[in-house]
Amino acid sequence: LGDRGRGLVASQPVFAGELLVECSPMAAVLKAGKASSGMSVCAQCFALTPARPGPALCSSSCALAYSAGGGGMLERVDLSELQELHRSHGRKFPLLIAQLLASLLAEMKAGSVP
Repeated sequence: LGDRGRGLVASQPVFAGELLVECSPMAAVLKAGKASSGMSVCAQCFALTPARPGPALCSSSCALAYSAGGGGMLERVDLSELQELHRSHGRKFPLLIAQLLASLLAEMKAGSVP
């Protein structure tokens, strides 16, 4: 694209309405206010959820995704400061990085990543 910036160039004709890429979102945006002290953050999707012992998971689908994505590795790490940063300032990026690293480590342990 030269001096016009970055972009994609199709290698074949693309028609109106044609699906080019499909993916799941990495995170949801929380527009709610700051969490109260009785709230926790879902370990998978980072939604606010009532505090409970163990990893906070807001649904059975989050529990399955958490287990499949290396959640067991995150249970061995103290993420309390990152969770507090998310609760108090709405900053979830550090938690996303921790989740990504745990997922990569789980894939490496399972042998699915060279």
